Amino acid sequence: MLRILAAERLKMKRTWLPVLVLLGPAGILLSMLVDFGLRRDYLLQQPLDSWVILVKEVSALLPLAMLLGSTLLASLMVGVEHQASAWKHLMTLPLSRFRIYLGKGIQMTGWLLLAGILMVPAFALLWTWFELGKEVPWASFLKGGLYPVLAVLPVAMLQLWLSVVIRNQALPVFIGVVGSLFNRMLPAWMPWAYPGNSIPARIAREGNNPEVWVPVGIGVGILLLLLGGLHFSRREVEAG
Repeated sequence: MLRILAAERLKMKRTWLPVLVLLGPAGILLSMLVDFGLRRDYLLQQPLDSWVILVKEVSALLPLAMLLGSTLLASLMVGVEHQASAWKHLMTLPLSRFRIYLGKGIQMTGWLLLAGILMVPAFALLWTWFELGKEVPWASFLKGGLYPVLAVLPVAMLQLWLSVVIRNQALPVFIGVVGSLFNRMLPAWMPWAYPGNSIPARIAREGNNPEVWVPVGIGVGILLLLLGGLHFSRREVEAG
């Protein structure tokens, strides 16, 4: 498994995936700098804790960024094999198909976790720059960055499976983009709604309950990864 993960990491270094992982937190940070720069006095007049105000503003962008990011990440990771017509060659190697698929899922989860961790210094910068409080709530920042990542795992694993079984990446990306854009309108039980429902602060949003949706996201994500791996291990490999 370590060899598979190392090979995946080398392949991804040749793509713009690291830039994609950085763009999400950087984009959110820049948006919040503008938001708080223009509306700081109005936002702080609300009868809410400073952390709730901050996470409420970020929650408008972070779930969407994680959903779109997981869609593009899955397509990019699998598209390398599709574009190079490498699946058939890869399957001839003395490696377990299940482990190959599992390696891609683990690698994808690692990149998403990195994006979530990068949100922590972004939160800290916003907190310090706009003087939202004397003490920096690092534990809350960590939850704010990682909870949406853990809750997005079902969508990430679903997009991984779609990107593997469908050669033309336009369809998986289309499905992911539509689900991402309409995530606020979907029922709480649908995977695209999990990241928004996992925001770690009580805000005026139906279904916002991280104690429920973060564990559900982890459990469903692991289940979909295993099911996708089983399907991939039994699937006939196309010439492309």
